[in-house]
Amino acid sequence: MGVEDSAAKIEQNTFAAYGSAINATGLELTVMENSIRQFLEVGLSIKDSSKPPYFYSNIAFSNNEKVKVLNILGKEGGVTENEMVKED
Repeated sequence: MGVEDSAAKIEQNTFAAYGSAINATGLELTVMENSIRQFLEVGLSIKDSSKPPYFYSNIAFSNNEKVKVLNILGKEGGVTENEMVKED
């Protein structure tokens, strides 16, 4: 089994102080109900996934207007209810 056959489901986690909570290339990916704080430019990123990725109900907290919750390069699957929220 190579990377092209790999799959991950990442659900209900809290990520803090990472450059990017998820930065994946070439796998099947489902990411849902996670929260992300203290990240750099992009909270969740996937490139060239083997199947369309799914990102549901993830929340990124930041006061930086230049960052974004999600970046997908390549196939795009289900992407709903991912939001950026200002930190208190």
